Amino acid sequence: MNAESEACCLRVLSVIHSSTYGGPHNQAVALASSVPGLDLTVVLPAEPGDGASRLRSAGIDVVEMDLRRPRASLRNQGLFDLARNYPAQVRNLASLIDEKQIDVVEVHGLLNLDGAIAARLRGSGVVWQLIDTRPPVVLRWAMMPFVIALSDVIMTTGASLATQYPGARLRPGRQISFVPPVLARDTTGAGRSETRLRLGVESDETLVVAIGNLNPQKGFDRLIEALCWPTETANLPQRPALRIRGAVQAGHADYASLLSRHAAAKGFGDRAVGHLEAGLDVADLLGAADIFALSSTGLSEGIPTVVLEAMTHGLAVVATKVGAIQEVISDGHSGFLVDPGDSAALRQCLAALAADPARRLAVGRVAAQEAATLSSPERFASAVVESWRLAMTLTARRANRHKRSSRAPR
Repeated sequence: MNAESEACCLRVLSVIHSSTYGGPHNQAVALASSVPGLDLTVVLPAEPGDGASRLRSAGIDVVEMDLRRPRASLRNQGLFDLARNYPAQVRNLASLIDEKQIDVVEVHGLLNLDGAIAARLRGSGVVWQLIDTRPPVVLRWAMMPFVIALSDVIMTTGASLATQYPGARLRPGRQISFVPPVLARDTTGAGRSETRLRLGVESDETLVVAIGNLNPQKGFDRLIEALCWPTETANLPQRPALRIRGAVQAGHADYASLLSRHAAAKGFGDRAVGHLEAGLDVADLLGAADIFALSSTGLSEGIPTVVLEAMTHGLAVVATKVGAIQEVISDGHSGFLVDPGDSAALRQCLAALAADPARRLAVGRVAAQEAATLSSPERFASAVVESWRLAMTLTARRANRHKRSSRAPR
């Protein structure tokens, strides 16, 4: 299906329960730029974060409201507050659907029922994206009956992610997988040398970069441990420099602070962990790196967009085998995969690449070629538009059945 010809005048509401820019926000930008005629509105929580400003700068209509969400952990859950406010939250979303005359509502994440309930109340289609493996297995079993009942189409980041959600594959023709899009980014103009200078990294140092929101699921503490080999060892190269950059999510400020102190105590300096330096962007950071590392825990990812961005930049990627990442990285060919929690294997891969610049370049070239095809915005948009059209078709059938049943003699 051609996204350009099939999505004209579609009115879509994307409900994203995070104010910090991430994968679903990146999807919205890709769709807005790849699908002419699309009328897209994004709902975000009215909380501090860079999501709203970045989406608006891309020309996307953003509505901020009191958008509370259940969490996979009982820690800091606030269940009473959530239950007390949830009916009003659903009503507010339903009113927005009416106001915007929405055709399809996109829901992101297993636990976020509000958008789907509001869509069903107002007769809109529901496309439900399962985007990562963070929810514990018991929650997946508990929640999937609701997902199946409320959604018209289930989308998953990668085909293998569907196998980790009970029942997701039991809907022939109504489960669609996708690879997150990589957008062309305008760098700030800072070259490799200038960026390294601003990062405090010497020109002859091997630089390992990791990017992601600073939360425990990213496993950054394990990456620090994996890189903690002695600075001078007969069978290991000089220890690389490390820069971990990301936003601090609500509820994780203590973890981010602890991570920064941990990196400094291990000899990586007080600039190893933190926000991206002012005036630099992700493309600058990737352009200054030699190796990209993803150290996420087992319950964490789907296919992280930043991994595809790193591949697009021609970087050798060392990643934990989480979510559906094996669908975009061929181990030993376009990158390297290790089991989550295996610090020894992570260290071995990083050390081997640090010692072999030619190998890094060869793997990076293959990665760039494969990522260009897998993560094209056009390919992503085509899959999403297919899901929207299918959801609208199923919604229309449901409405017709309801009309026929209401006219039937009693």
